[in-house]
Amino acid sequence: MYIIFIKERVNNVVPNRINQIKEAISNKDLSQLCQLTMKDSNNFHAVCRDSFPCINYMNDTSCLIQRCVESLNDEIGSTIVCIFYIVW
Repeated sequence: MYIIFIKERVNNVVPNRINQIKEAISNKDLSQLCQLTMKDSNNFHAVCRDSFPCINYMNDTSCLIQRCVESLNDEIGSTIVCIFYIVW
């Protein structure tokens, strides 16, 4: 099953996401860039967790930071905080 998800990511998700990210950068749309970055990060985490053996590199602290970033964006009403996703 892992092979199916990683192939889908490599063949479809990543190329499409790169094009979307290029467009967001061209449009100077920080909110869209952050949203795309977080979506890609979540997709990558899902592929890693679905592998066998499971690749789980996020610890409780990194999961807490992820939830804080998502909560902050919800509170702001826009997706403008994604530092965790880029740096982590």
